[in-house]
Amino acid sequence: MQNLNITPASALTESGAFVTFAGERYYQISNVDDLSPFFISLASSGDHWLFISSSSGLTAGRGAPEHALFPYIPVDRIHESHQHTGALTHIKVQTEGQPQIWSPFFHQKPWKGPCTRNLYKNTLGTKICFEEIHHELQLTFRLTWSTSEQFGFVASCELLNHGQQTVALTLLTGLQNILPANTPRAIQDSSSNLVDAYKRSELDQQTALGLYTLYSAISDRAQANESLRANTVFSLGLTDAETLISTEQLQQFLLNEQLVPTSETKGVRGLHLTHARLTLPPSQDQSWDIVADTQSNQSQVIALKARLKDPTALRQAIHKDVALGSRELARLVAGSDGLQASGEETVSVHHYANVLFNIMRGGTGDANDWNTIKERKCRDQHFDARAERHNQHQHLQNPRQRQESIHNTHQNFVDTPTNKAEEDAKKASPTNRNRRCNACD
Repeated sequence: MQNLNITPASALTESGAFVTFAGERYYQISNVDDLSPFFISLASSGDHWLFISSSSGLTAGRGAPEHALFPYIPVDRIHESHQHTGALTHIKVQTEGQPQIWSPFFHQKPWKGPCTRNLYKNTLGTKICFEEIHHELQLTFRLTWSTSEQFGFVASCELLNHGQQTVALTLLTGLQNILPANTPRAIQDSSSNLVDAYKRSELDQQTALGLYTLYSAISDRAQANESLRANTVFSLGLTDAETLISTEQLQQFLLNEQLVPTSETKGVRGLHLTHARLTLPPSQDQSWDIVADTQSNQSQVIALKARLKDPTALRQAIHKDVALGSRELARLVAGSDGLQASGEETVSVHHYANVLFNIMRGGTGDANDWNTIKERKCRDQHFDARAERHNQHQHLQNPRQRQESIHNTHQNFVDTPTNKAEEDAKKASPTNRNRRCNACD
C-alpha cells in the first residue's frame, strides 16, 4: 500500500470508525492492543485462506491445510505466534546515542514503548492493515495483507517519516516460520520438530527468490518418496538490498555483528528477510512488497525467476492482480444482492459481510452449476405448463401428496442430463440429484 493519506473520521468512537485512505473505505480500531486478541479472516475471490490475530500472528495457505504457507494451528496459539510466525520487521534508527531498534507489532503492550497500534480492514474484506506509530522516532509503519490469484499472498509495507528531521535507518523485513510445500496437516502441529528435520531453504542469488521445500515426502516407510513442489517468497521495492534466509543472520543483525552470507539452510524453519539501508526525508515514505505463494512446480519457479528480472513491471502486475481480485469478489457478492446502500454505513457493511460469509459457506450461482442447470431447464421447458399440471393433481386432497405428485412429474425432465457438461456437473454434485428445483416450489 503506497502513500496512505488517512482522512480522519468526523467522530472517532471507542469501538472504532470508518476512515478513507488510498481511495478505499476501511474500518479502523484505534489502540487495538487495549483489547484482548481477536481473530480475523481475510476474504478472497480465489482459493486463498488467511486467518490472522489482532496481535499479527497468522496462518495462511491455498486450498487445503496441506498447502499451508504458515503452520495450520489452533486460534489460541495463533494469538501467541506473532513473535515467531508471519511478518517480521526490525528497524534500527541512528540516534544521538546507541542505535535504537524498533520492532513494530513484535513486543507485547508493556514493552512496546511510546507507540500507538491501530488496525484497519477494508469494507470489501480483502485487505487487513496493521499500523504502529512511534511517537519519539516520529515514524509510522504499516503492513497490509492482501491476496493475488496469480502471485499468492502479498504483504505491502510502508514506512513514513512524519517528523521534521531526515532519518537514517537500517531495515530488516520479511517472513518467518515459512512452511515447505507438501507439509502434511497432521504433523504440522503434533510433530513440528520432525517437519523441521526435513526442511530445506534455498536462495537464488540472481533474483533473491526463496525456495522452501522438503528433502522428501515425510513417511516412515523405507521407500523413495519425492516432494517436487516449493513454497516461494520474494521481495520488491527496496534497492541495494540483501536477502537473508538464516536465523543466525537475524541474530547477527540484532547484535550489530557483520552479516555472513548464506544461500542454503537445512533442518531449520524457513526465513526470508530483506536487509536494506534507508534515508527518509521529512514527510516522505518508502514502500515495498513481500510476496509468497504455495505449491509451485518447476516450470512455475522458472517462469517466476524470469519475471523477477524486471521487478518494476512485476510489482505493477502484482498490484493490478490484487485490485482485480477485489473487484471479482465484489462481483460475486453483488450477484447475491450483497451490495446495498443505506443511510448508515454500518448497516450496509454489515449486510455485505453477511452475504459474503453466506456465499463463502454455500457458494454462489454459476452457469455451470448443476442446480442452476436443473432449475433453468425446468423453468424454460415446462414452466408454462405448470398451471395445467397443477390442475391435473387437484383431485388429491392431501397437500403433501399433491405436491409430491407435481414434483414427480418434473423429475423425468430434471434428472436426465442432455449433454456431457450436465452429466459432469451432476457427477460433481451427487448430493443434489434429489434436490427439488425452485420451479417445483
